[in-house]
Amino acid sequence: MMKASNLMPTVAQRLQKEEEFFDKNFMMSYSGLNKLLYSPRLFYLHYILGQRDDATDKFAIEGKLIHCLFLKP
Repeated sequence: MMKASNLMPTVAQRLQKEEEFFDKNFMMSYSGLNKLLYSPRLFYLHYILGQRDDATDKFAIEGKLIHCLFLKP
């Protein structure tokens, strides 16, 4: 669930975030592509506006932990 501080920004703020996003190079990851295919709106909120859900961060930490435990010597 999104926090109250992560409410949709104003149009000017969104345009600024979009400009910042498109000014830099973006490498599409598997997770990003999966999110884009599942919900373009969630991709926009997460990658362009930078509004990340706490649950998503939890899963990322768990994935990194599993990766370290099983795939690193």
